Amino acid sequence: MEILSYLTILKEECWRNCSQLIKNSSLELKHTVKISFISLNNLPLALIKVRMCLLFPLYAHILFNTEAQRETYAAHLRFLIECSGMESENSESVIAQAAHSINFICEREHLANIIKPFISDIVRGLTTVVLTTKAEKIFDILYSIVTLFQVQLLEAPEVLLGLVAELVKRSEFEYQLIKKEPSKAKKIILNKSWNVIRAIGEEPQYVMNLHMDLEKILEPMFDYLEKDEKIDFDEDILNYISSTTKILKQVTPAVWRALKSFPKVFRIYEEMLANLFPALNYIIIYGWNTINEDPSIINVLINMGTHALDPSNEIADEANHCEGALLLQLIIQYLSPISNENYADIFQACHVCFGNAQRGFLKAK
Repeated sequence: MEILSYLTILKEECWRNCSQLIKNSSLELKHTVKISFISLNNLPLALIKVRMCLLFPLYAHILFNTEAQRETYAAHLRFLIECSGMESENSESVIAQAAHSINFICEREHLANIIKPFISDIVRGLTTVVLTTKAEKIFDILYSIVTLFQVQLLEAPEVLLGLVAELVKRSEFEYQLIKKEPSKAKKIILNKSWNVIRAIGEEPQYVMNLHMDLEKILEPMFDYLEKDEKIDFDEDILNYISSTTKILKQVTPAVWRALKSFPKVFRIYEEMLANLFPALNYIIIYGWNTINEDPSIINVLINMGTHALDPSNEIADEANHCEGALLLQLIIQYLSPISNENYADIFQACHVCFGNAQRGFLKAK
């Protein structure tokens, strides 16, 4: 096992020789491996589990390449998932190697084709450890899976929705830790959880088929925009809103509710639009008819646009000023009626900005 799983990745000739050995004695080795994998979870030694976790992705395409071996293949995939969720003492190396192996399998095309029938089982298994795992690699695996296996996951939507629900719970848990001890808390798992959620929101197949269920799960996270003064995943929420609105070409009820918190976020950003701009862009383009029925929304948007021309944030650069100009351009292009008072405010803000502008690009905007 040591030779097969460790030394082979160090020397190319050793790799070739061991691969040929497996091919030449496939029947005997497959029989041995089948027995080993089935009984492997009873082994107490972490080192043996680490070696088996490493062996599997390197030789899976040789050992499990027929329909008759599906059961054994599935058994070892379950073993990898169980190893990735271990919580016993001194299990860090096993967790790390199991997670690396699953990720390796998912990202290699010649191996990915073999595991397609097991994707739902893999995600279901990984979902059970999302809330407790300390292995950051688990979230990288989930990111790879949701971006590479849309067809398989849409065949079992309850699995994907269950995963998102657990990611939301873990995000809230990590966020509360950060609020409690901001100087000590790490944001890595919070960020990686949102990486997976955002990846789902950027895939048209998921959004078109599941957007209502996804937003129902995510809406408590949207509420944090209004509830808390500053959160660590506001950019993720705004990016999710931007991508899903762009894909759907419509503004959902959850996004309309989230829009009410945008002025507060704008104030926290010290009058820079930043990640608010793409979201507002798509909301105006695809929701102009609804906005035109509510003059108060138009007033709020104009107020944000005029102030964004000259943000109070000291780090604001020319691009930030230009976002204010672009927002006002969108308002004039798509929204009506705009009162004479609002036009006067827009003209005055643009006049002041034009006088202070240092470069032609901003003046052009």
